[in-house]
Amino acid sequence: MALGLLLGSAVLHSLWNAVVKRDGGATTRSGLAFLWFYSTLSSLVAAIYLTWMETGIAIPCVVSALVHTGYVVCLQPAYRAGALSMVLPVVRGGAPALLCLGAVLTSGSIAPSVVAGTGVVVVGIVIAARAEDSSGRLIVSLCWAVAAALFSAGYTAWDAFAVTSLEVESLDFLAGSTICQWFIVSVPLAFSWMREGRFPLHRDDFPPRRIGAAATVAVLAPASYGLTILAMTMASADVVAVGKTLTVLCAGITGALFFRERPAWGGLILIAGGVWLAAV
Repeated sequence: MALGLLLGSAVLHSLWNAVVKRDGGATTRSGLAFLWFYSTLSSLVAAIYLTWMETGIAIPCVVSALVHTGYVVCLQPAYRAGALSMVLPVVRGGAPALLCLGAVLTSGSIAPSVVAGTGVVVVGIVIAARAEDSSGRLIVSLCWAVAAALFSAGYTAWDAFAVTSLEVESLDFLAGSTICQWFIVSVPLAFSWMREGRFPLHRDDFPPRRIGAAATVAVLAPASYGLTILAMTMASADVVAVGKTLTVLCAGITGALFFRERPAWGGLILIAGGVWLAAV
């Protein structure tokens, strides 16, 4: 059951990332406007479900929202510089490997399987990266992808802790985090509005054609992560980490179908296999 939920999550995750790559914005400003608009739509739906946020879940939701926002903010420049079939596998393969390595380091001993698995992930990332043509933009894309992987590892660990150890109800947690993210993203846009005297969603930053794209992400992103949170309540962190590597393969398929990319399938398989090896 948990792996089925994670497969569904992987498909939805790769689809909304494809939308972000295509319509997420060519500049930092337009990217932030895109993030704000889809966060607004998601928050409206979340507010209907979560009419009142209990004090006990406020802090976990704020922490989760901060890390999730960092993740999306790093994704946008990564996609502006690199291919979907390279960026997303680095992010989704690197995060579970970092989690496994961190768990072993905190326990005081390093298992050979973790060392081997992490090494295989690194080799897979190198192979996937070599499929890119523009070396200058490749470095930029990889740096942002690694940063996004760190944020992904952070929110995966925190959210699992919130729904298991803190026993926060999963759907309440998802809705609360979504609403908190809207407030976080609104702050820089509000300052921009006051400084420049114009609403941040100006036609130059957010043309009408991107409204449909933002609405699509507003539906797919929470649905994707909602499935992951439900899986966290049914399976161990190791199983969730392995299941999330399905996104690596889905990213290759999505990149080939939507952007006519030529994924380095050998690299993607190594990334997925390395995470599996580190987690078992």
